[in-house]
Amino acid sequence: MNRSGRTAQFSFACRVTLTAAAVLALAGCAGHGAYTKEHAERSKMRQNALKSEIQAQMANQQYLAGDLEKALKSVDNALDMNKESPESHVLRGRILLELGSLELSRQAFVQAAKLNPKNVDAAYFQGILSERAGKIDDAFSHYEQAMKLDPANPQYVIAAGEMLIQRKDTEGAKALLASRGTDFAQNAGFRQMQGQIAMLENRHADAADLLLEARLLSPDDLNIQEDLARAQMSAKRFADAQLTLQQLLKAKNNEGRRDLRMSQARCLMALDRLGEARTALLALTNEPEGVNDIQSWFDLGQVCVRMGDQHRVRIASARLVAIAPDRSEGHLLRAMHHRMNQQWQPAMDAVNHAVKLSPNDPTAYSLRSLIAQQLGNTEQSQQDLARAIELSNQIDAGIANVPTP
Repeated sequence: MNRSGRTAQFSFACRVTLTAAAVLALAGCAGHGAYTKEHAERSKMRQNALKSEIQAQMANQQYLAGDLEKALKSVDNALDMNKESPESHVLRGRILLELGSLELSRQAFVQAAKLNPKNVDAAYFQGILSERAGKIDDAFSHYEQAMKLDPANPQYVIAAGEMLIQRKDTEGAKALLASRGTDFAQNAGFRQMQGQIAMLENRHADAADLLLEARLLSPDDLNIQEDLARAQMSAKRFADAQLTLQQLLKAKNNEGRRDLRMSQARCLMALDRLGEARTALLALTNEPEGVNDIQSWFDLGQVCVRMGDQHRVRIASARLVAIAPDRSEGHLLRAMHHRMNQQWQPAMDAVNHAVKLSPNDPTAYSLRSLIAQQLGNTEQSQQDLARAIELSNQIDAGIANVPTP
C-alpha cells in the first residue's frame, strides 16, 4: 500500500478510536451523573432523618419539662422532615393528649399504628383515649393488644384488668390476674388491683392484707395507701387505719384534706378516743366547707352523745334539721338528745320521723328499740331490734342498699 493509502487508513483508524473514546467518555459521564444524583438524594434523606431525630429528641425533652406548646412545634418540625416515624406520631399524640386535643391526639396514635402495627405505645394510648371517652370495650381491646405486644410489662395487664372491673366483670379480672400471677407477684400495682377486687367482693380482711403487701412493695405510692386505709377501716382494723391515715396526712398536698381527716375522726371514734375525735370534728364543722357538711355534723353529734355533751348534741341536731330537713340524721340526733334528758315521748316522735325518712337505716331501728323499751312497749322494742340486726347483717354482707350514718 502506498504512503497516501496508509495515511488515509491511519486517519480513519484514529477517527474510529477517537469516536469510541468519545462515546465511552460520554457514557461514563452519563453514568456518573445518575449515580451522583441518587447518592445526593440518599444523603439528603439521611440528613433529614437525622435532623428529624434531633427535633424529636428536643420535642421529647420539652414535653417532659412541661413546655407543651414548644414540644408540639418541635415534633411538627420533626414530622415535616420525616413523616414515616411512628415514634414521632406517638409523641405528637401524647403532647396533644396533654393539651386536651383528644381527636387530633387519636389521629396521631392511629397513624403511628398504621406505620408500625407493633408499636405498643400507639395501642396503649388509644386505650387511654377510649377510656376517657367512656368506651370501655374499645379501651379494653387496645389494652389487650398492648398486653400482647409487650407481655413483660405489668402496666398493660393492670390497665386491661381495670377495664374488666369497670365492666363489672370481676371474675374476668381475677382470671386475668391469676394467669399472670407468677410473672408479677412482686409488682405493687398488681397487688393493688387484687386488693381492689377483694374490696368489691366484700372480702375486706383479704383486701387489707393484699393492699398492705402493695404498700410494702411501693411505700411512696399514695394511691395505694388510700386504698389501704379504706380497706383497713372496712375490715374494722381501726388502729391500723389510723396509722395509715396519719402518714397520708403528712404527705405533700394531703395536708388538710377533709376526706382523710373525716376518716381519721371515724377511726378515733371507733377506738374510743372520743376527746380527740370531738376536737377533730369541731375543727371540720367550723371550717367554711363544714357549715353544710351533713356527715361531719352527724359524727360530731354521735361523739357528743357518747361523751354526754348535751349542749353540742342539741346544736348538731338543730344544724342538721336546718340544712337537711328531709334526711334522717338530724331527727336521729334530736331523738338522742331527748333520750339523754329522759323525754321519752318527744324522743319517740323524733325517731319515728327518722325511720319514715330512712326506712332501711339500722341505727334508727336500734334507737327506737331502746326508746320503746323505756315506754314499756316490749313488743315494738323486740321487733325493732330484730330489724336493726337484719339490716346490719345486710350491710356487712354488702347486699343492702342502705345509708351508713
